Amino acid sequence: MESVGLLRQSFSDAFITLPLITIGLVFFLGMLTSNIGLIYLFFGHLLVVPSLAFFGNEKGFPLWSEGEWSPAKAIKYIISLVVLFTVYGASLEGETKSSLSYLIYLAVLIPLIGQGIQTNLPAEQQKSFFFFYNPFEWFMQKGDKSPTTACEMFPTGSEDAIYTTPSNWVNHLSFFFGFVIANAVGIYNEPTPKASGATEEAVKASAANIERRVTNRKWLAGTITAVSIVVFLIILMFRYNKTECEQSFWISLIPILIATLTGVSWFKVVHTKCGVRPADVLGIVQGMIPSELIDNPIVCVGST
Repeated sequence: MESVGLLRQSFSDAFITLPLITIGLVFFLGMLTSNIGLIYLFFGHLLVVPSLAFFGNEKGFPLWSEGEWSPAKAIKYIISLVVLFTVYGASLEGETKSSLSYLIYLAVLIPLIGQGIQTNLPAEQQKSFFFFYNPFEWFMQKGDKSPTTACEMFPTGSEDAIYTTPSNWVNHLSFFFGFVIANAVGIYNEPTPKASGATEEAVKASAANIERRVTNRKWLAGTITAVSIVVFLIILMFRYNKTECEQSFWISLIPILIATLTGVSWFKVVHTKCGVRPADVLGIVQGMIPSELIDNPIVCVGST
């Protein structure tokens, strides 16, 4: 029985630290294998995800904290705003090829006006940035769960500062799975190479080989997409049903979707702006050899 208890405690500890384990593996695998996709994903966790946690949980007008001028809060707000909406704008520009995509910054006006109106309200009645995009939170009451400092990825020592709508834990995993799923979909949608050959028979043989390889690639990418979605939902189910660390799932649903879409947007930025084909976290593209090199091998011969 003691061994069972130790095993259960080990799984519990691993689950609590899952985002940290994931981020650590992303960093070390990216550095050891020179996988640029993993390195970009690691920087996304460092630079982008903290903005999601701030906008989902920090309440009140960005320039004020408990009725007083707060330079620290204003700086956090501005940095989070620039980082998050620049990612969205760059992602949309990469897809639409139009700089008008950065008009998404206008969406900031809605929560900014709403928080400005609530400046004189008591701190417990003020709302977060994402509240104004979250109809579930408008009509639903928060639960009576009592999260402890153990719920935080980086314990702050104060239970008043714990993020729960959603937590950093959920934001990091949502971002990670959004990136991975977007990567798999990007590989699935990679264009089909053209058949080549010196004769008609060679062209037909090349086309048949290409079709077989493309089918295998799409099957693998599609399987990874489906498995990623299922694993992500199972992890969320355990987090919300087996711990006291999160508020109601429905209240957190819109912020979770935003965090997941932010992971997708980060992938789009890496793919369209950073010249990576596509940022392959999954190791599929590295194993794909161009058809012209398979069907017509190139031999390098030394010369004297």
